[in-house]
Amino acid sequence: MRWKGLANIKSSFYHDDEEIIGKWLKLEGKRDGIFLATKFGYVKEVRFRSSTFRMSYQGSLPRYTKSLRLLDFGCIVLFYAHTPSPETSIEQAMRF
Repeated sequence: MRWKGLANIKSSFYHDDEEIIGKWLKLEGKRDGIFLATKFGYVKEVRFRSSTFRMSYQGSLPRYTKSLRLLDFGCIVLFYAHTPSPETSIEQAMRF
């Protein structure tokens, strides 16, 4: 791939997106000019066949840590909420 200017890469934690993007970024070896974004908040509870939302700092910190590891990029420029939660204040969700 030929790089020209800024690249905006939007990821999410669904399926294997972050892991695939992380491997691709490592293979390309290009880090400058990348605006990397991913989501947090949605948690699929496979064993209960349901979904929950973890928007608090404590609830989303493990997701942030895992995203950093999978993307293997060093930083996430934009870490944004999948869906707003009435139980979590905007200040709590924006703590990152």
